[in-house]
Amino acid sequence: MQNIIATIPNIIRIETYVKGNHVDSNVTPTEFAFGPEKEPLAIASHDEIPCFFVHENGYFGAIKVSKEEALNDKILAKVGPALGQYGLSGAGLHVIFGPRLSFSHTPVEPEELVEVLGKYPNACKRTSGVNYLDIPLVCLMQFRALGVHMKNIHIGEIDTYENPSALYSASRGDEEENVTLATLL
Repeated sequence: MQNIIATIPNIIRIETYVKGNHVDSNVTPTEFAFGPEKEPLAIASHDEIPCFFVHENGYFGAIKVSKEEALNDKILAKVGPALGQYGLSGAGLHVIFGPRLSFSHTPVEPEELVEVLGKYPNACKRTSGVNYLDIPLVCLMQFRALGVHMKNIHIGEIDTYENPSALYSASRGDEEENVTLATLL
């Protein structure tokens, strides 16, 4: 089976290794990285969101975001100060999300939905009597709050839960993680 590849043309390429395929890289997965280095970055995740971002000035980063971390504004807390450290604005970022859970696989109790409703109302959904949180949308909103242009945020369609033959998902009980490797183009 072929790995899952996504790109922002002429900027970044991400490759998620599917079940059974050997990761042919010695890059150590990270939870967060950002800086002027141009070396490939990797994130190991189940259902969390592997986000990779490139600034037009050449700075390159990665952040792994779980549901809990998204609701605690991890992107704002980590990426915002990192941009500031290098004197960069969010307007120069290009962002791409790797395979992750879609909202339809993130059910929540009514109390949790009410807590989030004031902060991220667009991420709160109710379908057929079940409450859901759209965590990719929460992450998108955080990148937008940093000044990233909507046209520069790329969210893939691949859901880890819906692809059991190719991807691991903690929601299905898998312990292994998917490795997504990002390289600059």
